[in-house]
Amino acid sequence: MSGTVSSWILSSARSSIILQGKGRWYSICIPNRNKIKWKLVFSKTCPYPAGSCSLDRTFSFPKALRHTSTEEEHFSFQLSPAQINDILRAGELSHRTLDLTGKSANSVLRFESNQLASNSPIEDRRSAATCLQTAGMMFGVFDGHAGAACAQAVSERLLHYIAVSLLPRQSLEEIELAVEAMKPVRPILQWHRHPNDVEYREITSQYFENLRVYWQHLLDLDTEPGFSLEEAMICAFKRLDSDISLEVQAPQENELMRNIALQVAFSGATACVAHIDGVHLHVANTGDCRAVLGVHEEDGTW
Repeated sequence: MSGTVSSWILSSARSSIILQGKGRWYSICIPNRNKIKWKLVFSKTCPYPAGSCSLDRTFSFPKALRHTSTEEEHFSFQLSPAQINDILRAGELSHRTLDLTGKSANSVLRFESNQLASNSPIEDRRSAATCLQTAGMMFGVFDGHAGAACAQAVSERLLHYIAVSLLPRQSLEEIELAVEAMKPVRPILQWHRHPNDVEYREITSQYFENLRVYWQHLLDLDTEPGFSLEEAMICAFKRLDSDISLEVQAPQENELMRNIALQVAFSGATACVAHIDGVHLHVANTGDCRAVLGVHEEDGTW
């Protein structure tokens, strides 16, 4: 037996673990009604002679298989409270939102976030950004399905789509003229990254081109661009969903771009985004995700 008891053996033996006294762990094969069952036996001496385990003598083990990592006097499957705490808090982030002058940029003084993986690699993503050309901050949580590709793409793109939807016509025209003249574009968002955040830099230019097509569409509208917050969030969600579907159908000469587009389209994700501006809070979601609002009382309770 290897130094680590396999998850398969643990699963099979979960209902038949016997703890007796001190000593070493042995993995013993027990015949039972023509079925082989595994038991982990903890005893001073092995209760079954080495090599005696067999099923109608069809095969036998030359010796008992000793688990080599149990020289300690006691063995426990449970984590200590300190170990559990370390796992739960490993993904924590606390961030103060300050502008270039060192003052609070908006009504959000600071925010905390945390992330706990239920699988490896983790399929979920999160985003936080300050809107630089309009007021407010945005926070997003994205739950990936069948991989992290879609959650990753949406976490990089959705907040940009919402921010563009909120810009007035003059701002959109200025951005378009700057891009046409190949001049620097004034940033729309200030991202608040977590050290564990990842980014698909290889496809950033493609994402920007599709975002540009979106603001060109807004400029072509007969009405004045600049939706209400509710309209902006709905429009941004729908437009990004449409773009993801179209990107996977578009011919791609670059194999990497084609593979990423396929993974994004076929994996899927839920999304929950909150926009905070002063006392105004707007939340939009798609899929089985939600936001919970807590109120801090004067006595310190929530």
